[in-house]
Amino acid sequence: MQCGAGQTGRRTAFLCDDGSQRACVDVSAGYHEADAAAGTRIDGAVQRGGEADAKRFDIDDPAFIGGFFCGVALFFACLFQQIGLVYTTAGKAGFITALYIIIVPILGIFMKKKVGKIIWFCVILAVVGIYFLCMEGDFTMGKGDLIVLLSAFGYAMHIITVDRFASRGDPIKISCIQFFVCGALCLPTLIVEAPTLSALLLAWLPIFYAGVISCGIAYTLQVVAQRDTTPTITAIILSFESVFAVLMGFLLLHEVMSLKEVAGCVLMFAAIILAQLPEKPQGAN
Repeated sequence: MQCGAGQTGRRTAFLCDDGSQRACVDVSAGYHEADAAAGTRIDGAVQRGGEADAKRFDIDDPAFIGGFFCGVALFFACLFQQIGLVYTTAGKAGFITALYIIIVPILGIFMKKKVGKIIWFCVILAVVGIYFLCMEGDFTMGKGDLIVLLSAFGYAMHIITVDRFASRGDPIKISCIQFFVCGALCLPTLIVEAPTLSALLLAWLPIFYAGVISCGIAYTLQVVAQRDTTPTITAIILSFESVFAVLMGFLLLHEVMSLKEVAGCVLMFAAIILAQLPEKPQGAN
């Protein structure tokens, strides 16, 4: 006995050669269910991918917000420093810029960031050390010095902003976004500077070092490190760059260090070591 199949609508009937209907099953319904299940999986995958993309580029992400404001603060800090250097000496600019180690704890007071007595002592010690390292002759404030002072406020705000967002978002993402924002804000300066290709090629090594090492690596490590330290201690450690500048001049450029510069290095090093010592709990004998 042979059977054949015939389809009517959504139902498929299997008929035998004697005309009797042996079975009738809803095959097409199974096809529709399979298609619906597959469609559901595809739609779910697309939806999850869309949610992932939205999450990746969510403007409410703390990393995005933090990176944006860090980039703005870094831009103004660098901008005022570069403009101020036109009207003042490098030594005075270095000293005034490093005053962010005083500005940071002062701003921290308004943000309810408690600073202990030892840290305040370390801040003063570091300022004296930077003065010995950077200053030559009498200290007077001119137009360029005031502009560089604005740069110090910019670096202080950068440290405070990093402290606020470093523990709330991905530090690598924060760092990348701050570089993008800072770089975008710097683009209009090309109109004023008008650099030539030959000049850029001649300065490729300093540009590479400043972009990759000084900015790319150093500022990224700052964001990562500030997840586990305070803004004031961060400012004290970052101000140690003055010591490295003098030491590199001695080692690489064979510059002679004066007794005052050596004393400045010692004071700076002492300030950093003291700042890392745990403070004695209140009420302890």
